[in-house]
Amino acid sequence: MENLVKTLSSNAGVYLFKNKDGNVIYIGKAKVLKKRVLSYFQKAPKDWKIQMLLEEAVTVDVIETTTEGQALLLEAELVQKYQPKFNVLLKSGQPFLYLLFTENSLEIVRTKKTKGLYCGPFINKQQARNVYEFLINTFKLYQCNKKINNGCLDYHLGKCIGTCLENFDQKEYAVR
Repeated sequence: MENLVKTLSSNAGVYLFKNKDGNVIYIGKAKVLKKRVLSYFQKAPKDWKIQMLLEEAVTVDVIETTTEGQALLLEAELVQKYQPKFNVLLKSGQPFLYLLFTENSLEIVRTKKTKGLYCGPFINKQQARNVYEFLINTFKLYQCNKKINNGCLDYHLGKCIGTCLENFDQKEYAVR
């Protein structure tokens, strides 16, 4: 399996360890696939769970993504779909986290009660927060609800498009 790993790309993506029956037993994400997957084989694992994973795994499949943000989303989807036994974070009994997109906001939620578009589930709060911040920064979405004549600090720093300005066109924002 180590020879297979050496042929991996340096792109971002998701990797899936599989056992002899072809079942997915662990899913992870990486900014650099080759570097992350090789890290499992560099030296003897100190963590007994990683040692057990490597003893059971016979192959690694990868799915390349364009960005690390896409890898985060894909990892959460695949863990939910396959429920691999070594991905213990999703088995904690905690409600899953989702990103909720509505016409006027983007927020992290635990339940699907509000009408809108949901993204997730996410394994933990940090993962949801990473994707949330990625989307806020990439699309310059707003985080304040106040109307201000001159705009908020984020507007002046170029981090948002000025939705807080009194004359901002909300229809234009909703298109984003």
